[in-house]
Amino acid sequence: MSKIHPDGIRELVKLAKYWEDRTFDTEVKLEAVERERDSLKRQLAERDAACAAMREALEEDARNFEAVDAYYYSGDVAR
Repeated sequence: MSKIHPDGIRELVKLAKYWEDRTFDTEVKLEAVERERDSLKRQLAERDAACAAMREALEEDARNFEAVDAYYYSGDVAR
């Protein structure tokens, strides 16, 4: 069995530490990206809800306008 030179062992330890640090950094960055994604999804859901509420209000306004318009042009106003 051959022996591993001490310098080789040191290099392997450095390399293992380097990849451990890189893995940790990547995991931290991934967690930050996931938090940002979740935040953006919440913002999008809030905006979708606001748009739906505004659409309903505009549709109600349009129905009211059509009713007033129909009443006005029906001739009932002149009576």
